[in-house]
Amino acid sequence: MFGSISRVIVVPALLSSALVGCSGAVVEKAEVEGTVTYNGNPVETGMIRFLPKDGTVGPMAAGAISFGKYKVTAIGGVPIGKHKVEIEAWVERPDLRPANVPMAPMPREAYIPEKYNTSTELEATVVSGSTAPIDFELEGPERKSNPPTEGETNFEPRG
Repeated sequence: MFGSISRVIVVPALLSSALVGCSGAVVEKAEVEGTVTYNGNPVETGMIRFLPKDGTVGPMAAGAISFGKYKVTAIGGVPIGKHKVEIEAWVERPDLRPANVPMAPMPREAYIPEKYNTSTELEATVVSGSTAPIDFELEGPERKSNPPTEGETNFEPRG
């Protein structure tokens, strides 16, 4: 009987401690949204991550990019302060899928340069109370594949 009661008390205590910084203060967060373009075109499918830097306290926050738009709202959003930003994007490549393996996962091709993800140069500041979007206009080499239009799920294989 006491074992189940202690679990009920411990779980909320662990969850609430995740929102508390090293100083014991609650981490202030904000929901963040905006657009992401690559060479002037909306990024169709991808991921955006905000990684705290320069004294910003709190966890990394992430969200999906869909047809050029993103919104980070999970667990209260992004901690207030300065962040490095990583953006990844990919397209499905049905032309690379093995014809003899019909249930094989769809191959994907990443096309955003490393300077926007693993070696990111992007930064953003999340301001308390601000509702202004944080947009990213990325530039780089032309993609090898054509993007789908909204509503499409696959591309036609290249001949």
